[in-house]
Amino acid sequence: MTMSNSLTKSKPIRFAFCGASGTGKTTMATWLAETLGVPINPVGSRSTAAEMGFASPYDVDAAGMRAEFQLRLQSAKIAWETGHQSFVTDRTPLDELVYTMLHGVKGIDEAFLQRVIEHTKRYTHVVYCPVSSFCNLGNDPARLAHMTYQKLFDAALCGTLKWVHNKKRLFVMTHEGITRRRDALANILNKEWEEVDNDADGAVRPSM
Repeated sequence: MTMSNSLTKSKPIRFAFCGASGTGKTTMATWLAETLGVPINPVGSRSTAAEMGFASPYDVDAAGMRAEFQLRLQSAKIAWETGHQSFVTDRTPLDELVYTMLHGVKGIDEAFLQRVIEHTKRYTHVVYCPVSSFCNLGNDPARLAHMTYQKLFDAALCGTLKWVHNKKRLFVMTHEGITRRRDALANILNKEWEEVDNDADGAVRPSM
């Protein structure tokens, strides 16, 4: 989609995906980053856990270090994204806020919350991927294969979407198949290119 490559030259594109584990965020983010010719944020929970000497974030929990972990992760993700004009990310500060709420709410102070709110304003597009549309946890040992947990995460995340600054740039991914999901993302970009209303087939704004 060379048209999209031209799009990033004319204006910054900071495209973010949010949602529970297994909802297809990384698959879509990787494809979109390649399509746009922009970097994908490499900072994630696994890389941060590894830097702290743990195999997964859940091992961090077992060691009672979730608050430190989330602060490190938030700082590293925001620093990387602040240093790039255009990018794609498969997790937002809203996701990290919800994880902290579920695993170590005492690690959230007003400064932490305000960083989440302020950085979320920087995204030009936010795509929310609900578990009701698609969720496949597979056999990844680094994921918590517990659908009730994923549903709780999803419900909490919905409550944080009010902090997406521009509701016209907030979309819900309603499709399941990868081809239809790619088509929905392409439609969002085409609407951007044409500078018309941002409603896109297969990606609609939630009622807030």
